[in-house]
Amino acid sequence: MANSHLRTKLCDLLDIEYPIVLAGMGGISGPVSGPELVAAVSNAGGLGVLGCVFMPPNEMDAMIKKTKSLTDKPFGVDTVLPAEVPESGTTAEFKLDLSSLYSQQEELVQELMKELGLEQPKAKEKETTPADSISAQADDRAWSGDLFRQQIEVVLEHRVPGYAAGLGDP
Repeated sequence: MANSHLRTKLCDLLDIEYPIVLAGMGGISGPVSGPELVAAVSNAGGLGVLGCVFMPPNEMDAMIKKTKSLTDKPFGVDTVLPAEVPESGTTAEFKLDLSSLYSQQEELVQELMKELGLEQPKAKEKETTPADSISAQADDRAWSGDLFRQQIEVVLEHRVPGYAAGLGDP
């Protein structure tokens, strides 16, 4: 039994021993908080959370199954639920749409730079890195309302006890 000083209402609500929740850290190159880490946290008495942002539903399904094979304790899944998202498209197309939302801020910055006599920063030539490849992969991934609906369906289908989501603009 957990130390009564660490026992909180959250523990009772989530059926965990300690009020410790692993952040669902996901990414295009794979989740940091994958099945092994999630199961370890849950088995130790906390709540492990799978990082599934941008993850296709079939990959989420496999990760949830793997996690269930490693623990019988509660765990969660983390995705993102943007405020607005097109019905279809890619991450790159969404980024272009998102940049148009900030045109007023860009105009203000340009006016202030001119008023203060500041020069435009010069872009440094950049060497290609592995991160560039990962970023390109992210830009090719589907980014649509359909993706987010499918992700939620996977979570519900598996009856995952916990669900976390970043809400709003990514």
